Amino acid sequence: MKKLIKKLRKKLKSSQKLISKLENELCERHSDIIILDQTNHYLEQENITLTKKISDFEEVYLKDTKTAFEKQLQHIMSEIRDIKKEDSSFYTNAFKYLYGYIQALKEYSNDDTKKIMKKIEAYKRKVHETQKYSLSIKQQEKSLSKKFDKVSTHVKKLKEKIKQNIHTQQ
Repeated sequence: MKKLIKKLRKKLKSSQKLISKLENELCERHSDIIILDQTNHYLEQENITLTKKISDFEEVYLKDTKTAFEKQLQHIMSEIRDIKKEDSSFYTNAFKYLYGYIQALKEYSNDDTKKIMKKIEAYKRKVHETQKYSLSIKQQEKSLSKKFDKVSTHVKKLKEKIKQNIHTQQ
């Protein structure tokens, strides 16, 4: 009987050790589940705010008014300052570049800028045409000077023949 009691005690000790290990693992798993649940809740909140921001941006984009766009841009710029410092400068520069690009597009879409660009294109065409005409005139000048040289040599020969004829007739 003593043997049986010893065996049962050993089994009880080993089972108690296993139970305590299982309880520790259960506590760890439970705390992991709590942490994951908190993280999941935080991510869901962030997702909700981001979808709300996206819908706000879409509304501003669809309104297509300058003041609403600029206000939204200022709002974005203020939120960027909350981002990590190393990322903040990148986003700030990117938004400034995009804002400048959008302003340039707006100015280009005005009639004044289009008119200026059309005048520049017309001027370029005229310059190209005058360069062609100038080249053509230079070529014609060369050919005329060659023809003039030929004519002048013919005139000299004719003068000489006339002089010879006059001298021979006298």
